[in-house]
Amino acid sequence: MAVRPSTAVSPSGASPMNPARLAAFKETVGKLVQRAKLNEFPNAPAAYLGEKIAPTLEHNVRKTFIDQLLRALGWNLERAVAEEARLQAENTLFLDYLGVHLEERTPHLLFEAKAWEKPPPRAKSASDSSILADQLIAKSLDCLKAKRPEDAPILAEWTEWLQKLVDYVQTLKKQSGAIVGKFAISSGQWLVIFTDPVDAFIAANGVNARNILVLEIDHYVAQSDHIYGQLSHFQLSDHIPFPLRPSQITTYAPAKTIRHIFRALLVRWESSGSPTLLDTFPRILLYPAVVIERSDTKLLVFAEGSLGHSVVPVKVEDLSTHREEVQLSSERLYGELTSRLGQHQSVSPLTAFRGFPPIVLRGSVSSVVPKNTPDRPSYVKTIDERPSEFVIVTGEHTHFLLASSDFSHCPGHDWMACHAMGKQVRAPAILNSSVDPKSYFVSGSTHHCAHIEMHDLRAEKCFIEPFEAYLCCKACAFQSVCWSTSGSPLLPCTVAATSDAGESTDRLVP
Repeated sequence: MAVRPSTAVSPSGASPMNPARLAAFKETVGKLVQRAKLNEFPNAPAAYLGEKIAPTLEHNVRKTFIDQLLRALGWNLERAVAEEARLQAENTLFLDYLGVHLEERTPHLLFEAKAWEKPPPRAKSASDSSILADQLIAKSLDCLKAKRPEDAPILAEWTEWLQKLVDYVQTLKKQSGAIVGKFAISSGQWLVIFTDPVDAFIAANGVNARNILVLEIDHYVAQSDHIYGQLSHFQLSDHIPFPLRPSQITTYAPAKTIRHIFRALLVRWESSGSPTLLDTFPRILLYPAVVIERSDTKLLVFAEGSLGHSVVPVKVEDLSTHREEVQLSSERLYGELTSRLGQHQSVSPLTAFRGFPPIVLRGSVSSVVPKNTPDRPSYVKTIDERPSEFVIVTGEHTHFLLASSDFSHCPGHDWMACHAMGKQVRAPAILNSSVDPKSYFVSGSTHHCAHIEMHDLRAEKCFIEPFEAYLCCKACAFQSVCWSTSGSPLLPCTVAATSDAGESTDRLVP
């Protein structure tokens, strides 16, 4: 096939490419090419005497070549790439590889695989054989978008493939509102990269051939910098490490890019004690953290293990000292961040936090961004691969626990008092800090809630339930966002006017 000279190609990416990554990728590509030539080319040696050489199927190309290429490009095939992702149009479309943002599930890369022996882009007529491959593809796409597939100058098989690519990109945009960053198609022997999918598959004007990169396997190593610049996860996904260290703030969040700074905590819940002796109890460890929202809406989590951790005490009377300890650590982290920024940054309130991105289930129809916005922000995020660790945004607060409950004398704190009214939550009363159910504070303490109606009202709603399911809402920093005055149900606990002695008392609504 006729290919445009490599000097016409320029790597993409707004950020400079790391020389070490480029060198490592070039080395990996060299090994892949060498292995492919050894195993797949017509003159490759037989694996055993009498072996019958059969065409290499697409499945094998994906397993032995494209999977390895994508991993070398930094794509995590288990988490950041949906294989055989589905798009529901008139017919269900299957995408061989859909590279997405790990959290937002927005599409960054579509990669279509073909069998090893499939032909590169060639003209179907000898009269067009002198047309460069990128121009041939561009002319064919123009015909397809004009609904004239019969006029496409490329091979009929390629016409079908290109039509499928057009359907992919247009359906993805229609369903999710998202436009994929890059599109590639490869048999292993050749690779075609569409550097501007909007120009190639959506725009009505003529396709610019210079936005189409066509490479043969013999050129992969020499052109590896361009392949990496166009298709790597690092270049396409704006990957942000988690967590970030304070020393990285000027790299990832310069002062002029910061929209909000929120106090936060990294929470670890763990079960301790001896199950053998039936002596298990929970421990909640807190590490100071800060969440920054950049002007591009990206959320960055900063934490520093050297600041140490604090263990939440199970006795309410010890909370005051513990909260002071957590506040001191939080102030140290915040101070280090603002010092490195070179200017003061005010802490934003909890109500200004827009929430962590919602989880989009893999295996859904589109595997990309959700269509509907969540009803309310999520202030808690589970740390990937660590189900007992969480990041919680506390806004202006340094702790998710308040020093004391607003309703310290509410009978709802005590299981027996609730039982007397027929309003108790599950039996029996929690008299010791509990692993299952997760109740850190015991019945009768001001931070415990045993009232069944409160548990019903906050079911599927409580942010901290993954590590504390019995905390009194009036002792929680999230009460202002969970129970705002407008649109919230009337809580079963309220403040009575006064007692007979003239003192303010707490009571439960009958």
